[in-house]
Amino acid sequence: MSLHSVRKRKEQVMAAEIHGLNQKGFLIQKENIELGKKLSIAHEHNIELQKKLSGSMVSSEQQASGSSSKAAAGLLFSTRVREPNIDLELRQQEHEDE
Repeated sequence: MSLHSVRKRKEQVMAAEIHGLNQKGFLIQKENIELGKKLSIAHEHNIELQKKLSGSMVSSEQQASGSSSKAAAGLLFSTRVREPNIDLELRQQEHEDE
């Protein structure tokens, strides 16, 4: 009788734990779907911004083609400043010990 009540209590605890984990899993799946939707919207917005940026760069380049090459180079440089450009250069020191 004692062993039966211990097993029954253990089953109740495990059933409650399983129920809680199932609820938690459902909430995580729901959150994952919502985050996926937000990511999709952000990606679409990013594509729109890239299209606008490339369109403005094309129109800027077309306007600059009528100007002198120096002004055009300056205009193109100013439109491309937003792009990160990192140049790394490795130099080896020369030793005059020899």
